[in-house]
Amino acid sequence: MATITRSLSSKVNGNGESEIMLRLSVSRELRLRLRSGVFIEPSRFRDGKFIMPRADRKTLAKLQIISDNLSSLE
Repeated sequence: MATITRSLSSKVNGNGESEIMLRLSVSRELRLRLRSGVFIEPSRFRDGKFIMPRADRKTLAKLQIISDNLSSLE
């Protein structure tokens, strides 16, 4: 069974955001690393999961859209 692992690119663009990278493990011989085209602030992503704010509704809505886009891509 294939697994998908999320990680951040080490490169940061001009907006201070990094691209979320996807590692697709199909078998022991076939492992692919894919660029998602989805960008996020590095402080809002840890261990493959999003860090949601508690009070800021605008940031929460933006992160929810990013999460939905990434889930549909996966």
